[in-house]
Amino acid sequence: MPTQARGYRTRSALVLAAAYEVDRTGDASLSGVCRRAGVSRGALSHHFSGKQDLLRALRDEARGTLRLLLRHFVADRRPVAEALCRLAEELFRRLRQDVVLRSGLALLDAREVAALQSQFTCLVRRRIAREQRTAASAPGPALAATLVVSVFGGLEALGRRDPRWWCLAESVGLWRQLGRALAEPEAV
Repeated sequence: MPTQARGYRTRSALVLAAAYEVDRTGDASLSGVCRRAGVSRGALSHHFSGKQDLLRALRDEARGTLRLLLRHFVADRRPVAEALCRLAEELFRRLRQDVVLRSGLALLDAREVAALQSQFTCLVRRRIAREQRTAASAPGPALAATLVVSVFGGLEALGRRDPRWWCLAESVGLWRQLGRALAEPEAV
């Protein structure tokens, strides 16, 4: 196997091992990461300068996945309510199944979370405004966007304690109800 491919595989295994450690314990010991990844401490040192560098890589991968999901939301040409339903289904499915996303997001500090929430709010507000043919700064789209982001944030937090919340978000039609409210701006 070419050296570059082996190096990529080792680096990916280390990030994945760190994600499992964080998911299980809330932190990652380097010895535990190496053991789980099946690599030596030297291999870890070759790819990462230390624990903080490894955890930064984990956060970066999670942010990358989240950015990809948001790009799909922005590009989605369906009505905003349907696009939000699809985003919710995909995000919560991935949170249940993708330990790197789940652990990486759990490691974000308050400043990073606030920046992501602000970006998401802005994207949702623009989509709603475009669909309603109003200014993005109008009270309707701004309030609706805040409501949507609050629901996403609340379900993400609840799901950390009990992952059934991430299934519940899909199964009880919460997003369909929210979609109906978005379709009728005066209802928000």
